[in-house]
Amino acid sequence: PIDLDHLIPQDKFALDWRKQQNALNYVDVNENFRHMRWTVGNSLGNYRWLDTSDNCSRQDGVIEKSEARADFVEDLPRWNELIERTVWTESHVAAFQRLIDLRTINLYEDLLIQGGLKSFVTNA
Repeated sequence: PIDLDHLIPQDKFALDWRKQQNALNYVDVNENFRHMRWTVGNSLGNYRWLDTSDNCSRQDGVIEKSEARADFVEDLPRWNELIERTVWTESHVAAFQRLIDLRTINLYEDLLIQGGLKSFVTNA
């Protein structure tokens, strides 16, 4: 069996907002992270399919170097820094969005070009 795994574990972004002062070291004035963290964290860019036993053994651990290329993880140190961090600054939240957005672009690009779907896309 396989599991749908979060590369950056849910524990890192899906915190109980009543305890957010323990996870964020800045004041999210407009509460952008509060309201949008699920959209980013549960998007295509943060998901991968993983063997159930691998997922269970990983828990909330870092992404292994051997997994990075197959999982379209380009800046492994930055991904793992967020995974290992218990408190995020505003720049960490921005990095979270950026890493996930860039990975989404890479996945789409690979599907379109390497996967041969480009011929089905028109300019109309």
